[in-house]
Amino acid sequence: MAKGRERQRFTQTLLRENVGRIDFELVSRVMRAHSLEENYAPSRGSMRDICMHAGGLTRPSQTAGSMIALLHEKCPVVWVTATSSPCISLYKPVFFEAGVPDLGPMPRGVYDPETYWWRHEKLHRLLLHSCPKYAGGIKGDVLEVERKLVEEAARLREAYLEDKAGVEELRELSSRAFRLGAAIDEKWVRLVKPGRGLNPLFAAYWYRVNRQARLR
Repeated sequence: MAKGRERQRFTQTLLRENVGRIDFELVSRVMRAHSLEENYAPSRGSMRDICMHAGGLTRPSQTAGSMIALLHEKCPVVWVTATSSPCISLYKPVFFEAGVPDLGPMPRGVYDPETYWWRHEKLHRLLLHSCPKYAGGIKGDVLEVERKLVEEAARLREAYLEDKAGVEELRELSSRAFRLGAAIDEKWVRLVKPGRGLNPLFAAYWYRVNRQARLR
C-alpha cells in the first residue's frame, strides 16, 4: 500500500538509464518528481510520488526534508532543503568542514515563524489548492538561483582545496543560500492566493492538520 516498490523502481530506472551522467541536476530532478507531473496538484498526489505531499487516510505522509550528498573524498558537499516539498524548495549547500548555519529554533508540531522549516511550510500549505497556478513560477525562481549556487559551490570547494579560501567562506555561502531560499518563500507567500479545495476529504484533512499546528 505504501508503493515503496514503485518508488524504488522509478528511481532505479532513472539511475540505470543515466549511468556515467549522474550529477546533482539529475538527482534533484528525481527528488522533485511526482508520478503525475502535468498540472500536478497535491490533492491528486499519490504514494508513488518521490516528492510526496500528504493527503489524508490513504496518504498520511509527506516529504519533510530532502538531501543530496556529493561524497567527494575531500570536502564533501551536502545539499539540503531543510524544508518540506522539494518541488518548490531550494537546495542549499552545506560543507562538512563549515557546518550548518543558524536556522533558528528546532521546528516542533506547532507553527513557529522563527523556524526556517515552518516559514517555508506556510508557503507549501498556501499552495495546496492552487499549486498549478503558482508552482511553475516558484520552481523557476528556485532553479535559477540553484544553478548559480551549484556553480559557485564547485568553484569555492576547489578554492578551499587549493588553500585559496577558508572555512568562513564556505559557511558564508551556506548562510547566503539559506537567505536566498527564505527570500523566495517570502516573495511567494505575499503573491499566492489560496484556492478553493474541490476535494472535500483532502480539504478536511488539511483543515484539521493546520488547526493542530495553529496555522491559519
